[in-house]
Amino acid sequence: MRVKNLKKFLLLTIGALFVLSLVTMPTLATVETTLGCPEVMEPYDPMDAFSVDITVSHVEKLYGFEFVLTFDPFVLMAIDYSAYDPFIEEWPSEIGWGYVSLAFAAGPDNTDGLTASGIAPIARIDFVVMDYGVSSLNLHDTTLSQVTDLGAVVIYHDVSDGLFANVEYRGCDLQGAKAEHRTWIASKDADNTLYGRVKNHGTASTVALVEFTVRSEDGMWARTFATAPELLAPDQTKSLSLTVLTGDLVGKGTYFVSAVCYYDVDGDSTVDISGRHTRAFSFTLL
Repeated sequence: MRVKNLKKFLLLTIGALFVLSLVTMPTLATVETTLGCPEVMEPYDPMDAFSVDITVSHVEKLYGFEFVLTFDPFVLMAIDYSAYDPFIEEWPSEIGWGYVSLAFAAGPDNTDGLTASGIAPIARIDFVVMDYGVSSLNLHDTTLSQVTDLGAVVIYHDVSDGLFANVEYRGCDLQGAKAEHRTWIASKDADNTLYGRVKNHGTASTVALVEFTVRSEDGMWARTFATAPELLAPDQTKSLSLTVLTGDLVGKGTYFVSAVCYYDVDGDSTVDISGRHTRAFSFTLL
């Protein structure tokens, strides 16, 4: 009897230690590689010069990169560029009207490239300020690559756009977008509400709206809907919404939605510039 009790005690003890180890064991999270451009909000005057670093974070063995950075040529002019070590081999690159296109590699003798657990600069772009205003610093056509035994491999990554402002700054981000009904039954639900959560992270009040582009699954039909403009105070977050009726759509099926916020950039109460984030979701009409 004592032997059975001892076995039972040992089994219970081992089980408790195992559960405790699961509770205290750290969870490993997957961190997304991000290519980013900073925000520059300084009281620069026309003809002042400044630089921005294009950075990458949480990357392993980055061998080469390509990107196009676009900006408002009436506010900024790019005058020069360079790459940081180990990217010593320049591929076709150029400065144009409102854009900089860069492509660099680490060279044939350094296939290990760059590894960074945090944020690391990979390229520098020099600007001259042309006028007072606000300009987005948007990254397009981005490619990050590494060399493996199988050859060049693309590194999947996120992109974080930047911003330049040398005036009182108004700016909004679209932080989220969704539909009230992901599955919308025409005979039961008379309408569907689309929501866009917008935050004004600027230093001045602004007017903002959310524009939704709804497309059919086959891509043959599309329509744009927009919320009414609403005032957002500095650091205020607000959910903007609109109603889509059954008759607003082409018929039953799955619809894909892309949403973007627009806001007043110059304080004249006119919504005139796109936000830096686009959100996407879908719903189905049965």
